[in-house]
Amino acid sequence: TLNGLGEGGPLARLASDFSLPVRWKKVDPAIEIHFSGKTLRRLAAPDDFADELGRVFGVAGASEFCHWIDTYSDELWRFSQRYPMPPQSIIEYGQHLRAGVSFLARVGIDFMRPFSSVLPRDWLRNAALCSVFDELLLISAQARSGSAPAAVGVLGMGYPADMYYPVGGISAMGHDLGDRLVAAGGELSLNDRAIEIRKSSLGYQVRSRKGMRECRRLILAVPIWNCVDLFVDDEAKAVLRRRALRFDEGWGAVTAYFGVRFDRPPGGLYHQIHFDRPAPRGVASGSVFVSFSAVDDRSRAPSGYQAVTISTHANISEISRDRHSSEYAEFKLEVGDFIMDTFRRQFGRNGIVEIVEERVGTPLSFERFTRRHHGRVGGIPWKVRQWPMRRIHSYLPLDEVYLLGDTALPGQGVAGVVMGAQQLSDRLTR
Repeated sequence: TLNGLGEGGPLARLASDFSLPVRWKKVDPAIEIHFSGKTLRRLAAPDDFADELGRVFGVAGASEFCHWIDTYSDELWRFSQRYPMPPQSIIEYGQHLRAGVSFLARVGIDFMRPFSSVLPRDWLRNAALCSVFDELLLISAQARSGSAPAAVGVLGMGYPADMYYPVGGISAMGHDLGDRLVAAGGELSLNDRAIEIRKSSLGYQVRSRKGMRECRRLILAVPIWNCVDLFVDDEAKAVLRRRALRFDEGWGAVTAYFGVRFDRPPGGLYHQIHFDRPAPRGVASGSVFVSFSAVDDRSRAPSGYQAVTISTHANISEISRDRHSSEYAEFKLEVGDFIMDTFRRQFGRNGIVEIVEERVGTPLSFERFTRRHHGRVGGIPWKVRQWPMRRIHSYLPLDEVYLLGDTALPGQGVAGVVMGAQQLSDRLTR
């Protein structure tokens, strides 16, 4: 999924700045959530989503709550885009104060209490409704409602209101950006991997599988945990290790990829299916997230078929690290069967004619193919009382070395990563 393409959003700015071709479509409802034989549609308009909550759960106060989420998430997005965190100078601290002391105090309080504390009290007695919030926040904030700070939870609950389908897949925009980079005289080295970084007379020397490059300024886009092993210098390794160890946790993912042909394709493209039975050991979520390619998106699947990606959170510590072991093979088979059975039970009513090219990925798959430390995905999970100032951010304590990606503020999600890159670029080119 993509978000941040609405007016003023980070991806909207990216598309405008680089004149990117429009390869996305607005999705509404953003997500269809299936549980206990019911379906809740996450509709974009606050009034529509409030009506949906009332229809499915019969709760009071839904309109007020949905409008509060919509308004507050917009305020947080605007603040985040205008005032990068954390401030790096006296001038930037002064700029932050322009947002208003009352607003900053409110946000500060909402980083000190969990999202569950802002839910109406009678809603907390509805286990199914709480499960909906938990599972939505797990995919958007990497934390459930009882551990995600209220401010982060508001952003997580608000993001489906600005959700888009990427025509050609999630990488299509990346390919378009690569083309713009090369056209502007830049160099893009695909299928390459950095092996080591050492200091040089110019600044830094980076050795990759395809050669050696020198630079004065270095911007890393790998997770903070991977940075430690890249640097040869002991002092740099020690500095980075201290930061990495402060946030030495993260989720893994189990994924299934395949093509499907239906008699009657489902109407929505994004679905979350809550489990109605215990999941295999190693699965950390209570649901799977299902992404379909659009029926008319021939770049993703041939005529009559749809490409499908299914994912769920995984506890990395509960999965064998030896991909050649029988324990790992049994886990991969069991969890793959569980995911596919969940899919068939939900969408069998649509007339599944054929499933083809089925593949299952685990945290070891992510580690093998993306080199991410232990196969961690989604960035660093948020916790209550974890003040943004103390999170890892773009300015590393190394001369002219910076960090982007989902482990650096604002992190998490394509929109957050893009916004972080834009803010760093703006600061460095002032």
